[in-house]
Amino acid sequence: MPAELPGLYFDQAKNRYYKVQSHHVAAEGTGYSQQAVELVQEEQARVQSQTEHRQRQLNATIQRAPILQRPLIRGLSLQREVIEDQRRLMRTRASLWADGLEQRKFIAVDEYISHTVRDQATKTVCFVTDNYAFQPSKHPTFACTPLARHSEEGQKRYHVQSMRHKCQSLTSSFCLSPCRVLITTTFGGTAGQFSLGFPTLVASCLTPADLYLSGLKNLDESPPVPRTTDLKRFDDGPVVSLKFRANCTLWTSATGPQTDDLVVAVTIDDSIGQYKGPHLQFDSMGPLSLQSDALSLDYQDHNVILSGYRNGSVGLWDTRSRASTVRLRHPSSVVHVRAMTGHRIAVAGLSNQLCVYDLRYTKEHREGVVTKPFLTFSEHKNMATVRPQLGFGVHQNLVAAATDDNSFHIFDAVSGQALPIGGSCEQSGSLEGPARCIEFVDDDGGWGDGLRLLVAHSNKIDEWAW
Repeated sequence: MPAELPGLYFDQAKNRYYKVQSHHVAAEGTGYSQQAVELVQEEQARVQSQTEHRQRQLNATIQRAPILQRPLIRGLSLQREVIEDQRRLMRTRASLWADGLEQRKFIAVDEYISHTVRDQATKTVCFVTDNYAFQPSKHPTFACTPLARHSEEGQKRYHVQSMRHKCQSLTSSFCLSPCRVLITTTFGGTAGQFSLGFPTLVASCLTPADLYLSGLKNLDESPPVPRTTDLKRFDDGPVVSLKFRANCTLWTSATGPQTDDLVVAVTIDDSIGQYKGPHLQFDSMGPLSLQSDALSLDYQDHNVILSGYRNGSVGLWDTRSRASTVRLRHPSSVVHVRAMTGHRIAVAGLSNQLCVYDLRYTKEHREGVVTKPFLTFSEHKNMATVRPQLGFGVHQNLVAAATDDNSFHIFDAVSGQALPIGGSCEQSGSLEGPARCIEFVDDDGGWGDGLRLLVAHSNKIDEWAW
C-alpha cells in the first residue's frame, strides 16, 4: 500500500500522487479530501495544546532550585542534590544507631586483655591476655563462643577455652583473615637478664566452623551434657611460625581481603613484608624506606597497602608493580590508618589528631608540608599513647576511637561530629581503663540489630548493642 504523504493523495486508478488543492472536490469520506486534511490538522493542534498545558501545570507545581536553571551546571547541581539527600539519610541512621546503644558485659577474666578479634563464622571472640610484667612467661590466647541456651537466671552463657598458641612475649598485633587463619605478631627482645624470644609471626588455622559448632551442641542441652573429649578445639588446624632477627621489631600486621588464600602484610621496622599461603611463603618486600617505623597497616584493596609511619607519613604500596609513594603527611605520628568506603582513609595519631583524607584530592607529598584533611574530629583525645594501647575501628561511615582518658567516641565520617551514645547527651562511653581494642561487629550486613561494638578495656570485654 502506498505511503501517506502530507498534502498529497494517491490515485489508485492513475497510480500517482496529486497535491490537495483548497478548491478540490472529492467524494465524501475519501482520504485525500480537503475536509479530511483539515480534521487531521485540528486533531494534531489539539494534542499539542494539551501537552503544553500539562507541562505548564507540572512546572507550576514543582519548585526547582535556582541553580538548576543554569544550563552549564544543571547536571552537576542535580547530582549534588541527590548526594546531599543520601548523606542526610546516612547521618540520621548513624545518629539513631548510636543513640540506642546499651552497654552489656560480655566477659571478664583475671588478666588484662590486650587484643581481640571476632570470628564471623562461629561468632567466637578470640583475645590475648598480657601481664605487662616483662618476664619470660606465657601470654595465653583464649576463644569465647556464645551458647544458644541461657542460664537459669536468664543470662547469656559462653564457652571459653584456651588456645594452643601461647605468645612468648608481648603481642604487637592480632588479626583474623577472611579464610579463617589467626595471625599473631610478637615484639620479642629482652628484659634485663630475661630473654623474651625472637620477634615472631604466627599463623594458626582454625577448625572448620560447622565441625566446631557441632561439638558445642551438647552444652546447649538442658541439663547440659558434661564436656567430653569429642569437643573440638577452636584452633585445631596447623600452626606455622616465622622467627625474625632479634634486633628488629614487628610493629603490626594486616590480612588481605582474599577469601581463597592467606595474604598477610607485616611491618618490619620501617619496611613492609608480604607473605602468602598457609606456610607463610615470602612474596615481596615494600620498597619504601623513610627511616621511620611503620606503626600501622591496612589493605585498601586486593593489591594496594596503606602504611602509617612514626614521622606522620602515609604511604601507598602496589604489590603488583612494587611501586610506592608517600601520598600525604599527617600532623603527628600515625598510630592507626584504615581504609574507608570509596577513596577515603581514616588516620589517627598523637596530639589529638584524628582526620579523614580523600586520596583523590591529595597530591604527592612534599617534604615538610602537612596535608589538608577532608574532615577533622576535634573531640578526639590522645596526646601521647601509641599502639597497641588504644583501639580503633571503622565501619562504612562510622569511626570509633579510644581516648587516653578511659573513654571512646563514635564519629560520623559524613558530618565530622561525635555522636551521642546510649540515649544521653554524652558523646563518649566511659570505661574502667583504656580501650585497648575496639571492633565493629556486623552480623546482618546493614544497620539492623546485628551491628554492635566490642570494646576491650582492663580485664573485660563489653558489648555495646541494641
